Amino acid sequence: MAAYWWGPEYDSDEDEEEVEDCFLKEEFQRLTDLIQGNTCPGDFSCSGVCPVVPDIHFKDSETFLDPSFTKGKQNDSSRTGISIQDLIGLCSQAPFGRDEKTVVDKTVRSCWQLDPEKFTICNTPTWNKAFEELKAAASGVLAPGLKPHKVELRLYKLLVYEKGSFFLPHRDTQKTENHFGTVVLSMPVKHKGGELFVRHNGQERCYNLDPGRLTAKCQWAAFYTDVEHEIKEITSGHRVTLIYHLCSAKKSKLVAPVSGVDSHPIIQSLKKVQEFLAKNDDKEYHRFYNAGYLMEHKYTPKSLQPKNLKGKDAFVYQLLSEAKFEVKLSAIDVRVDGCGNDDDGDDDLCDIDLDLMDEIGGGVHFSELDLATAIEKGASWSKTPSRPMDYVHWLVNDIRKYAHSLKKVDSQIRGTGNEGSDWHTTYMTSALVVQLCKDPKIGTKRKFSLEHTHRPYPYCGP
Repeated sequence: MAAYWWGPEYDSDEDEEEVEDCFLKEEFQRLTDLIQGNTCPGDFSCSGVCPVVPDIHFKDSETFLDPSFTKGKQNDSSRTGISIQDLIGLCSQAPFGRDEKTVVDKTVRSCWQLDPEKFTICNTPTWNKAFEELKAAASGVLAPGLKPHKVELRLYKLLVYEKGSFFLPHRDTQKTENHFGTVVLSMPVKHKGGELFVRHNGQERCYNLDPGRLTAKCQWAAFYTDVEHEIKEITSGHRVTLIYHLCSAKKSKLVAPVSGVDSHPIIQSLKKVQEFLAKNDDKEYHRFYNAGYLMEHKYTPKSLQPKNLKGKDAFVYQLLSEAKFEVKLSAIDVRVDGCGNDDDGDDDLCDIDLDLMDEIGGGVHFSELDLATAIEKGASWSKTPSRPMDYVHWLVNDIRKYAHSLKKVDSQIRGTGNEGSDWHTTYMTSALVVQLCKDPKIGTKRKFSLEHTHRPYPYCGP
């Protein structure tokens, strides 16, 4: 499949033929394939078994959590186990985020939650050891560049799913700029249903946390905060989980430095393009002076920083930075022409005919969001100006289908984790732009405008 060419001057057949015949076409296609096919350390989700069941005590009563939820005295006669109904009685209905609002809607999320202020976990030597091992295992996959002591695992909620409980596809709300992952620790309470589905970049994984025969152990799963996930309906029993947030230490990068930078195929390909542009600076190749990589993960205005990049995004940034390329991180807004509008004012991409869009002249347009100005003016999307991203070649195979898939997938997302998202915590489509050639003619860039502000939020994909 050929790469889709898009630039500010992509109008005349003569220009198109010139590009089709030039060296850049093949090299940019090779570069696109290299980035999309490149593997990097770590993964977007993982799972494991914790051999120790945490000893949970509730502050509002003299009870503890017995995984069997049987009433009556245990080996320690001073403690009384709590029943599942008594536990639910301590909880409140769990909300979720719908744009900026925090709402309770049992057609989207139906489960119970308990805040950590209402219970404690005993710091026994066996639990502390198991807890550190769990943290090391989860962070070793999601943040392979960090040592375990550079990661904090913060207790967030206790959740109870009963028969009929579920949570439709959503992403977790990011609490701080260094909050990068979620860990779900499932207590060994038998249940059916309640599978955790995690989806990212065309992949889907299913984690069944029903203990089965592991009645004396906990199971866990971990994933990045921006990754779409869903809890299927509980058909019997109860699913009881502890939710933790994975947070990195300040100034710590999630991916380790890259070795063999100069010989890496991506770097070699970029340097070939640089050399070609330098030798042909008298020709009209402005649209190729920058290469744009649409990052796989979503970031918030607070977290769009090199140290917070995840997975392949972090790897590509590290690789280009260590090769001394000039790299910029940009929050972007994506528009498609020629498709009509939906009720929300967004371009309707759900049922478009891409061949028809070619005939009527539709195309994909990228604008860079000026986050710094938005902060100065009050940090709201209505005050976030944008400007067209000229002279950028996007390293994507068929950008129109890519934009179509963004909208189609995002239409299934019903909300964010436990609360609404304000300007600082809204996930955005973001890009990494690498400069390949400087041009003094492009010294006066277009000014930022507020033309995009009919949208309350930036365009968000998977």
